[in-house]
Amino acid sequence: MKQSVPCAGASAQEVATGLSAWYRTPAGRAVGGQLQGVLDPLLEDVFGYYGVVVTVGAASRKLLRASPIKRRFILGGIRGDCDALARADTLPVQTDSVDLVVLHHALEYSRDPHAVLREVDRILIPEGHLVIIGFNPWSRFGLWGLLQRRRPPWCGSFYSGSRVRDWIALLGFELKAVHVVAARGHGVRHPERPFTRLGGGPIHVHHAIKRVATLTPLRPAWRARAALLPGKAAEPTLSEPKAARVAPAPGAAGRSVPRPR
Repeated sequence: MKQSVPCAGASAQEVATGLSAWYRTPAGRAVGGQLQGVLDPLLEDVFGYYGVVVTVGAASRKLLRASPIKRRFILGGIRGDCDALARADTLPVQTDSVDLVVLHHALEYSRDPHAVLREVDRILIPEGHLVIIGFNPWSRFGLWGLLQRRRPPWCGSFYSGSRVRDWIALLGFELKAVHVVAARGHGVRHPERPFTRLGGGPIHVHHAIKRVATLTPLRPAWRARAALLPGKAAEPTLSEPKAARVAPAPGAAGRSVPRPR
């Protein structure tokens, strides 16, 4: 399946600048404040050693301010606030080493969002947390953005919440909560229920946990010894010991034989 190229003709610097410029507008500041109100209680219970924010280059370090994780890094495609330059689909991170990954608008501007999610699956430890932040295309804001498709940051590919949840399920992750963020507030939707109304908020946040199935070793079922072995007669089972049994003499059938004293 051929992937569409988001923001064709625009550089990574232009996309990051456009996204940062929108977050500085009155509507963007309001949404950013509500987004932070979602992330703070969500991340305050996420413990570990390493946390990573993957972005196009416009993420704020305040996104992880409530997390007790001390070693935090921002990976992006432009110089600036990023700690390292990296592509979202080829992260320079060791396998099974990160406790928390936050995808801050990383799927919208990637040529292959499936590759991005595979990288997240690779670097996350079992029971690690994934937070996906993205624009909601079915909100009034998303529909208005269709009119500005050629201008960054609206040139990205905005994915619906149902598609994001399908991707999370394909990874084998457990979806914990879905948050809808708007300029005037935010709410939590049941993970199994899709968005039910148009204009549900310009930003959706999906929180998932990487679950790894463990193999439980089973004891071998040993076969019971057969009562009749091939070529042999069955050994009789008697209640009396052999020493207490005396074979009757020939011709003494029907008579009792006294036992020796």
